[in-house]
Amino acid sequence: MNTIDNPADRPDPNLWADPEMRQAVTARDIGRVYRLLQRRGISQQRIGALVGQSQPEVSAIMRGRRVLAYDVLARISDGLGVPRELMGLAGRPGHEPVGDP
Repeated sequence: MNTIDNPADRPDPNLWADPEMRQAVTARDIGRVYRLLQRRGISQQRIGALVGQSQPEVSAIMRGRRVLAYDVLARISDGLGVPRELMGLAGRPGHEPVGDP
């Protein structure tokens, strides 16, 4: 599983304030989140590297495969830099939420 640990490699944090992206994130519509990221020039391979998924997994999710497992949602949130509270997930131990969700 390939993940990128450098926060500077994640999408711009201001992206999560975009109304369309925020709606997809709060609905946990990961396929839509991935499609919106791709529309902003982030490749499926790069998304996969950020969230610990293969490019074929990212593609399957973009085509409609649902992501329901809490641990996978948490890994996606952390990998993309999405504030966990936007996805209705518990915060990471030892990390305080920043700003309003």
